Amino acid sequence: MPQMSEAQQAAFNGANGESGATFTDLHEFVVGTLLVLMLVWLVWVSLSAYQSLRVPGTHVPDAGAKVVRALFIAIFIMAVANLEWS
Repeated sequence: MPQMSEAQQAAFNGANGESGATFTDLHEFVVGTLLVLMLVWLVWVSLSAYQSLRVPGTHVPDAGAKVVRALFIAIFIMAVANLEWS
């Protein structure tokens, strides 16, 4: 999470009023939402790969490769979202 200067902190607190929200709360919300969206996308890819096995000519390694590729993309995006920006 990036460090904010005193002026940025004051502007953030002024914009939020008396809500009590902090930058850390916002960061956790964004990362949590991204995590949920990535997991839903991963389930969607897995189900479509499984359903594609009904098509003649599609093999299990092809469907498995789609799922593994999606898993690596999801892990990479979630790792980038959790980096500490200093």
